[in-house]
Amino acid sequence: MAVLLFAFAVMAAYEYGFLKYKMRKRRTFWIVFSLLAVSFLYNVSVYFYNVIPSPNEWIDAIFAPLQDLIT
Repeated sequence: MAVLLFAFAVMAAYEYGFLKYKMRKRRTFWIVFSLLAVSFLYNVSVYFYNVIPSPNEWIDAIFAPLQDLIT
């Protein structure tokens, strides 16, 4: 968990520095850090609750019937 927190803290610091250097608008800050927060919450929930399906399982559940029709 500490590694996960450290990795996201590094990403947030890098993004903040980059956005400040490029003088981006406040809206861009909101978009970037909202996406970072959502991805952090998803990773924490997967870390604590292993029953949450991964994106690969979701994609497989959607496209498996289509693949069965093709083959």
